[in-house]
Parts: sequence; structure tokens; C-alpha cells
Amino acid sequence: MTITDEDEGTIRMAFAIRDLPRVEQVLFRLNGDLRSGTASGTYCFVAQQMDGSTRTTCCEQCTATLDGQTLTQRQVGRFHTVAADDTSYAGTYVGGWTGSRR
Repeated sequence: MTITDEDEGTIRMAFAIRDLPRVEQVLFRLNGDLRSGTASGTYCFVAQQMDGSTRTTCCEQCTATLDGQTLTQRQVGRFHTVAADDTSYAGTYVGGWTGSRR
């Protein structure tokens, strides 16, 4: 994952997802003194899995919070997978991570 300062009040998160040939990117607009940002819109990523299935994952609520050298990202979304034999399953997820500047 790479975090860059885009312009006044905007950061870009670019990250590679395993088995996904392209780099995905999300822009976060920072809000005021709290140094927190919220991504606008829904971000969907499609990946062909090693077992032949195709998974679409959509982050519907994405937030990022900066606190000194620490960045915390949270997300709520849904996923849909179609297996190689055309069976499918879907669900929702909640996740997040925290990282520090090197």
C-alpha cells in the first residue's frame, strides 16, 4: 500500500490486492482539525481467484483517520462470488487495519 498527499486536504491510497492484476486506488478528503477523511461513493474491486471463481468486493462505507504517524482505515461493504461451476454466494463484511509511517 502506498499513501500519497494529492493536494490540499486529499490523500490517495493505492494498494494491490492478491490475484488482482491492477492497483486499486481510493481518494480520501480530509476534514478539519480531526484529520479524518471519508471516501465518497462506493469502491468495487473484481478479482479472479486461484480456484477459478470471480469475487466482487465493494466498500460502501470507507473511512480513514490520521493521528500523527498512524493511519487507521475502516470499511463496511458486501461481496459476491461466482464459483467456477457457476454457483454463487454473497455476504457483507466489516474490516479495517492500522499502519504506521516508516
